[in-house]
Amino acid sequence: MGLKINIIIYSILIVIILSLSISINAIANSENSQKGAERWMTNDVNSLRYAQISAYISSTAGYTENNLPQLRNDINMDLESASIKSENENAKLWIDAYSTESTINIDKIQTLINVTGVGGDFFYFHPLPLISGNYLPSDEILTDFVLLDEILAWQIFGGYDVAGMEIYIFEAPYTVAGVVTREYGELYSLAYGGESPRMYMSFYSLNKIQPGKNITCYEIIMPNPVSNFALDMIKKSMGAINKSSVTFIENSKRYKLLNLYKTIPELPNQSMRMNNVTYPYWENIAAVKTNICAIIVFFNTVFIVIGVLFSAVNIIIIVKKYDITFKHLKRIIDKRRF
Repeated sequence: MGLKINIIIYSILIVIILSLSISINAIANSENSQKGAERWMTNDVNSLRYAQISAYISSTAGYTENNLPQLRNDINMDLESASIKSENENAKLWIDAYSTESTINIDKIQTLINVTGVGGDFFYFHPLPLISGNYLPSDEILTDFVLLDEILAWQIFGGYDVAGMEIYIFEAPYTVAGVVTREYGELYSLAYGGESPRMYMSFYSLNKIQPGKNITCYEIIMPNPVSNFALDMIKKSMGAINKSSVTFIENSKRYKLLNLYKTIPELPNQSMRMNNVTYPYWENIAAVKTNICAIIVFFNTVFIVIGVLFSAVNIIIIVKKYDITFKHLKRIIDKRRF
């Protein structure tokens, strides 16, 4: 095989492998909802490794805000037992958030809208791009605020600079804290609910409007000194929930190469989640992107193997052509030494 042809083949393989590798990084970096631990470690005063864990819970499991004090106490006790402490007394060692999904009617418009009831540091985990205003107040006393997406803001007010204005839900006033943009594209539209508007409000307020709403998503960023430490701790602390009613995911290692390799053999069954858990739109998007990355990794590995085999064939051809033996190589090496 001629030198020019070899150069062309190697060039094509290198371009394909690099392009696929860049694609994986681009997809992984586009998912801010999966990068909470990475952001936390960047700003953390403690020299600790962290993991982001999500628990997706069936709405029929009956997991409510009343379960959170015990869960949080268990986490603190387990961290203390493992001698994991903050180096700064005033710094948080971990943060969490929780949420649920529903639909609701707003007095001014007739369309049924999607609503996410949130609690804890939800917008740290999901830093939605603000068009105007601010996120919901973190103060649990200030619950009568709502955050609108751009579609809903336009439908109600015909504009986006609407922070401080009021909307009415079942004749009760709620102040608009801000407006967030949504991402576009076929995948996002499908998971988000097409062109359906969305609103975010406090979990407490949603429960006041629709009593009996349960937590369906719990998220935490916490120390992870060794692999699976954080994941196992959360599984243990939430062990009272029936296994068929909860799914645990370590978001922070979702796009790691080893995890993507583990995903490849599971791809044929990815569309069949055999439990009664309903996943929020951000998890559905992340799951699809994980599968896409796993497919890219598979093909990238195939091209790497092709490159290795092609190199091996070329070496064999050169050895045979020039009748190179191990004795020849040894002589050449010995001559260079002396």
